[in-house]
Amino acid sequence: DGRMLVSQRRRGRFQQEIWARLSGLEHRPGLMPASGRSADGRLNCDVESCLYQESGLTASLIRSESAFDEDCWIADIIVSMSPLRKRCPSAKVIDRYDLWRLGGHAIWMSNAGIRIETVNGYRGERPWVPKKASAKKQNPTPMNKK
Repeated sequence: DGRMLVSQRRRGRFQQEIWARLSGLEHRPGLMPASGRSADGRLNCDVESCLYQESGLTASLIRSESAFDEDCWIADIIVSMSPLRKRCPSAKVIDRYDLWRLGGHAIWMSNAGIRIETVNGYRGERPWVPKKASAKKQNPTPMNKK
C-alpha cells in the first residue's frame, strides 16, 4: 500500500531518510509496533517477531533468535538484526551479516514474488564505492518456492 515501516528509530536515521526519499515518501517511515495486530490484520507482532502478510507471502522480522525455528516454516523471507548461523530451507534469510555486507535492504512483496534491493546494489560500480562481494556471498540462501 506504499507505506514503509522500520524496526527501530535509534539507528540508521540517515538510511531511513534516504529510502523514504527514494520511495517518494514525504514523511518519515512508520515504526513497527512492539506487539499486537494491525487494523488490516496483515501485520502481527509479539515480543519475539513480527509477521507481515502480503500477496500470499509472509515476511518475518525476528526480534529474538528463539523465533527463528518456528518462523522458518511460516515465512517466505526472514529478516534478523542479529547474526544467524542457521539455514532455513523454506525461506530467504537476511541477517546482520547481509546488512553489514550489502547495506540496508528494501523488500517488496507482490503476486510476482519477493523483490529485494540493497544499498550496495543501488550504488553500483563507482570508484568511491567499495567492491561488492561475489554473487555467491551475496545470496547465501537461495529463495525456495513453497
